[in-house]
Amino acid sequence: SRCVLRAAAPRRCAAYASDAAVEQQQQPTPPSPVQRVRNMVAMRTSGYLSTVPRISAATTRATSAAPVFGSVMPYALVDAHVTDDDEAARLRGYPIVALHQNEEHFLNVQEYDRASLVVYPLTPKHVVPTDAGVPRALLYGQLRRLCTVNEALDAAQVVITKSVAPTDEGAGGGASGGGDDSYSSDVLDKAHRAFFRAHTKSQDLLLESVLFYLEPETIVYAVAPDGSGRAPRTLYVQPEQYTAARIDPVAPHARTITDAINSRHERDLILMAEHYGGEYVQSAFVYSIDSGGFELAGARPRPRTDDNDNGGGGGGGVEWVAMRMPFPQLFPEPQAWEDAFLSAVEHVTR
Repeated sequence: SRCVLRAAAPRRCAAYASDAAVEQQQQPTPPSPVQRVRNMVAMRTSGYLSTVPRISAATTRATSAAPVFGSVMPYALVDAHVTDDDEAARLRGYPIVALHQNEEHFLNVQEYDRASLVVYPLTPKHVVPTDAGVPRALLYGQLRRLCTVNEALDAAQVVITKSVAPTDEGAGGGASGGGDDSYSSDVLDKAHRAFFRAHTKSQDLLLESVLFYLEPETIVYAVAPDGSGRAPRTLYVQPEQYTAARIDPVAPHARTITDAINSRHERDLILMAEHYGGEYVQSAFVYSIDSGGFELAGARPRPRTDDNDNGGGGGGGVEWVAMRMPFPQLFPEPQAWEDAFLSAVEHVTR
């Protein structure tokens, strides 16, 4: 049965609601589509990478349509490892992937360098994102080589040997990337360091692979259906706005926080959906967090009278309810954010 997603309009969470001064503060505004995409890509460390098979490259150039080859691909961002003055800052927001020379994606981009990466928000292991109807981000553009095979090996060896200490000096030697780009040893060092920190068991992968980065030309934020039977809404984000946006300070800690919430507080989330959102659900999980609150999805049986049921029989299946739970103020520190969440839990369970 088809899933639909309805958007609820909850009251703000009563985090620290006893503080009268906080109560009088203006409620933080929800993240914009640009910020949501930026945070989503930062929260995750893998997405679905698609490239055009070599046999279809000529067809793609001629018709802009061809079959694609896709697979789940780990990636990393350099954002946490660079400052505004670093040369590597030009790679902010660009997903960096490690491709083996014999890998299908590597061979494909030698013929046609266009690729796409689809990123879904964080969900519990038992929840399929496409079933739950959560939003997703799609980045489409050029998959550009960051270094040669030998340069990748040299840089990876330095980073792995030094255990990616943040004060390490860069790997030696200059580098020439794909196209007209040229990158210094410092850029390669930071790129390898970022990937290794995001994927701590990637030693063998880095030693045998070449780093590429996806420079997006088109970015789409696909918002889940609202229950009306319509297809997901697609909002286009300008690449320059995406790269200029800063990652929410809580976003890099989202995996740890959401895993803890979803494993320990499902019953509390169900109560929150009722108390703050006015929605009665059977299960619930958090799929996105930011300094100003969090996004919650709840599941309930789809009413038998639902006009959107096209399968006959008048009902069945699951209906997902999307709710944003805003805090009364910003909590940019992970510990303060968790305290605010627990305060909201205490408010609905007492």
